Amino acid sequence: MSNLEKSDGFVLVNALVLLAAMSAVAVLLLSRAEHGRARIAAAQTSEILRDNLDAFDALGRVVLNRDQLSGSSDSAQDAWADTVDTVSLAHGTVSGKISDQQGLFNVNWLADPDDTLAQDGFDALTANLGISPAVVDSIVAYVSRDGPTNAAAYRALTPPMAPLGGVAFTLSQLDTMPDVSGDDLAPLKPFITMLPPSTRLNVNTAPERVLRAMLPQMSDSQVLRVLRQRADEPFVTLKDFFEFTNLDTDLEQNPQAVDAGRFDVGSSWFQAETTATFEARTARRTTLFRRSAAPTGTQVFWRVSHFGNH
Repeated sequence: MSNLEKSDGFVLVNALVLLAAMSAVAVLLLSRAEHGRARIAAAQTSEILRDNLDAFDALGRVVLNRDQLSGSSDSAQDAWADTVDTVSLAHGTVSGKISDQQGLFNVNWLADPDDTLAQDGFDALTANLGISPAVVDSIVAYVSRDGPTNAAAYRALTPPMAPLGGVAFTLSQLDTMPDVSGDDLAPLKPFITMLPPSTRLNVNTAPERVLRAMLPQMSDSQVLRVLRQRADEPFVTLKDFFEFTNLDTDLEQNPQAVDAGRFDVGSSWFQAETTATFEARTARRTTLFRRSAAPTGTQVFWRVSHFGNH
């Protein structure tokens, strides 16, 4: 083979190597471009879902503010309690429901060891639901001032935790308790909430089980009468409620009387559960609203969003 032929062969090999390298680079660039477009599309979809969730939050604030104009009582007959079925927006859909959190048992009441009404009420509620004493003790310990005593079990979690005790912010915090499963908590969660300890119970919206637990002075017939009455015509004032039930509220004369200061007919705390969809993706959000008198009105206290696929 001549030197010229060898040179031509060498050049051809180099050209092939260079072409292969350029092809690899092109494939890499195209792949990165495609990934970039996918990331941009995903970000745009997430933004649309977030806007749809925000739209429901905005609607909730408007409805709750408008509801205040009709009076200080809150019940399941109010407009805010209506479920919003799937509504088509400019991009995607949204659906949701607002619930009164002051109709539920406030677990943060248990943070005060001297609150015997809360302690007895929680015992009655959990016994009625068939919750095991061990689970009850774990919940009470979680919000106690000193926190849980099984600190080692929390440190063994992944990631490790160091619960401080005291008032909690969300029910999801209870999911971190070791030795307590989601199945253990499932029957209880529809009846409990996490609100400031000073919050009162709304007798217009409290489920029957919560009413019985927090008002043990009421007989079965009284409870049924209350449920029927508020379904037809909710109590406008707390005085109306106690006159209707004929419950004794004079604690000075009767230590077994009802502490009227623990109850109300209106609410300041509401929670929205919202679902938004766009194309093949779904997002969900839980929002806690705090409603104050005008001009402050209803504000978002906290919200947690989760984005995923259908």
